[in-house]
Amino acid sequence: MELIKDLGLTFMVGIFSILGLETIMHYFFNRPLTGLLQEILEKGQMLRRTHVRQWVSKESLNTETETKNSDDRVNIGSDSQKEQTAMVVLFIAVAFTVGIVAEDLSYKYMEKDLPFRTIPAFITRGYLVQRLGLPSEDDDRVSSLIGAIKQAQPEPVIYDLADSNALLISNNQEIGQKIQNWIKNDKRCIPGSSVADCPEKEEVEKAFLNLFYFAKNTAYSNEYHYDELRKIQSRLEFMRSISMIAFIYFGLGVVFEVVLLINRWWNRKKNPRVPELSRRHSKIPVVLTVMFLVYFLSLWAYARETDAFNRRVFGYLSSSLIESKRQRKEQLEFEEEQHSRQQRSTNQVPIVPVQEGMTFDQRTQALRISVVNLKKDTE
Repeated sequence: MELIKDLGLTFMVGIFSILGLETIMHYFFNRPLTGLLQEILEKGQMLRRTHVRQWVSKESLNTETETKNSDDRVNIGSDSQKEQTAMVVLFIAVAFTVGIVAEDLSYKYMEKDLPFRTIPAFITRGYLVQRLGLPSEDDDRVSSLIGAIKQAQPEPVIYDLADSNALLISNNQEIGQKIQNWIKNDKRCIPGSSVADCPEKEEVEKAFLNLFYFAKNTAYSNEYHYDELRKIQSRLEFMRSISMIAFIYFGLGVVFEVVLLINRWWNRKKNPRVPELSRRHSKIPVVLTVMFLVYFLSLWAYARETDAFNRRVFGYLSSSLIESKRQRKEQLEFEEEQHSRQQRSTNQVPIVPVQEGMTFDQRTQALRISVVNLKKDTE
């Protein structure tokens, strides 16, 4: 079932990519890419015309209108069934392939911090990041633990991880210990400052990334954790791909619109009789607005899903380390108790037995010695 969901999300990414490019080609250049968008628009117009005609009495319909309706029905059903089936299969294959390529590109470029992820934070200087939960300029795995590096506000989970020495898994334990001391310090410095023992920004990011990959591998080894994280990862990959595609199309649309406006201004300067904007061209601002909203909302959803994924990964590791720490403590206490019992069993209190044939004085002396030994053991 999960595989079918993943394939469905990939297919939806491919459909969005194809229809987005088709929209750009139609409204900006009046050139169909696959003809799918134009067919959808034409059928929509036919449906609207049919809906209007239903409110018109049959007496008012003339022969010309009836002929046109007949022609429309002929055009809609002109393609043979085999051709339609082949086109559907071809479209599904192309959409699925494009979806795979788009997801791979979004994953590849995510590590390189392309503008589509951080441009809102860069433009607003973090204002929207704090209030709307959009991605910050820092690595999202760092943000999930301490927020912004320059204004670090560590979450409780990173304190638990530092107490468990989780950051010592770094390749360089000195860096891990330095980061742990920095986290535990209430008057922590800004990474990269000239304060003594203050870590660099790159050191903080490297230590947290190493911790993230270790935590992720640990969480994936648990079947229940894996199922939950896989669902979240599927959604965030889908949102990341959609936001990247929408951002690319929005950027291309802005560039094409500027070029078209400059070209039209130049033509009107040479010939004032250039006609006004066509109805198709007048819808370009709507197309750009829709692309921007898709980009913004999908980016917001991607940031939310990513933060949820990171928090669960670090939380699972913290719980595992705390439980292991508790079990080790209980094991040590049990071993100490067992050792104490063995010591008491090997160091028994010497008691002088009273035997037959002893005189009264000998029996009294034996009892005195036993009482003294019992007092020493009690003390």
